[in-house]
Amino acid sequence: MDGIKLYEEADFEGALSKFGEALALRDTPQIRFNIARCLDKLGRLVAATNELKRARADAAAINNASLETTIAEYLAKVEPRVAHLVLSAKPANATLKVDGVGVAAGNVAVDPGKRTVVATDGKKAVTNVVTLKEGETKKLALIIP
Repeated sequence: MDGIKLYEEADFEGALSKFGEALALRDTPQIRFNIARCLDKLGRLVAATNELKRARADAAAINNASLETTIAEYLAKVEPRVAHLVLSAKPANATLKVDGVGVAAGNVAVDPGKRTVVATDGKKAVTNVVTLKEGETKKLALIIP
């Protein structure tokens, strides 16, 4: 079964897998657009936004204005739904991680839902679990005692 059919049947994981296989064979903005649509339906908005930006740039590079416009319109609907954490830590040289991935202090784009934020100075760690809705921004200051 192909990715489009799986997408139409709401099998977004299956469609994502098929589009990923297609991308490995031929990298096109249309395939990236379809990957982004699957990621969006799966709630992986940060990855969807990144794919959409790449697909839009690729469409522009091959002078496909129609596809570029379609992608830009979809991006305009997805990007505002991305959640954001505005992170700070004390001491300032603390290492920060969101869901196990290292990040810098400041504005961090995250998928909506429950996120685990950890700050460590190498000796002690502070953990905070925060839940964000689509488009929500929360400030979080982690202070290591």
